[in-house]
Amino acid sequence: MVAEQAGNAADAADLAHEAFLRLLGRSYQFDSFDGARAYLRVMANGLCIDLWRRREVERVWLDIMAAQPEATVPSPEHCAIVIETLCEIGACCHVFRRNPLMLLSWHRCMG
Repeated sequence: MVAEQAGNAADAADLAHEAFLRLLGRSYQFDSFDGARAYLRVMANGLCIDLWRRREVERVWLDIMAAQPEATVPSPEHCAIVIETLCEIGACCHVFRRNPLMLLSWHRCMG
């Protein structure tokens, strides 16, 4: 399932590795193999969605950079930081979309 959603074997291996690390880091004990398997499936699906979102952010960023004069294109390190920051902002917006009151609280705390 993960290989089909990820699109290639390397991404599927990375996603599977991340899912198993998260599973091993949990203190919760599953009642059955099926419970652990269902949890892994949900987690892997979430990781695939995160991967797709990141790829979309990267694609848009690269499109924007391709339209810029070569002299103004930032370094690869700067681009990586911007993409990571945009992904984090996107994740925050996704969380706040589910709970607008949290956004208001966050805004008040941050000034």
